[in-house]
Amino acid sequence: MTLATKSTSITRSAKLFKSTLGYCANLAMAGSIALAVLAFGASTASAHGDPAEVEPIVGLWEITVSFGSTVVDNVFTGWTSDGLEFDQDTSSPILTGYVCYGHWIKLKDNTYGLTHPFFNYSPVTGIWDGTSGYFNYTVTVSDDGKTFTGRENGKGPVTGPNPYTGAGATFSGVNLSATKIEVDKSLLP
Repeated sequence: MTLATKSTSITRSAKLFKSTLGYCANLAMAGSIALAVLAFGASTASAHGDPAEVEPIVGLWEITVSFGSTVVDNVFTGWTSDGLEFDQDTSSPILTGYVCYGHWIKLKDNTYGLTHPFFNYSPVTGIWDGTSGYFNYTVTVSDDGKTFTGRENGKGPVTGPNPYTGAGATFSGVNLSATKIEVDKSLLP
């Protein structure tokens, strides 16, 4: 190897090292910023001793779902302070996927909007049947924070896993009424 070739090789190695070092520094900076943002978000969320004081929708609810005057379902549902909603549909058997998740936002005052996608399962096999759907709520929590009322609409079944992109039957006209489930301290051991 000639001196010129060695020099060129060393120069290339130095450039590669410098660019790698710059990439690592940029990566470290991006990681630091991400951690700072996460820490800020966590500190903001934890600044309140009781999240229910922030938004009255936060908590555990028992919802009665009605069409006209006919009760069609009962649901236990939890709404968390970070916008997550989960429910346990009491009319669905365990093997058909009876716990699922949605996302809620505040619309105004004590009024909230929810969208909740779901998968449909075969009642015989308990296996996903290849379709999905979603329901939407608009609910208003009472001033005392102990009840809410609202409306539901949605779509399903939709072929495939994303119910927001496919064609399916839509429904509306469903009424919701809910009672917040509180911890009764007198029942605690």
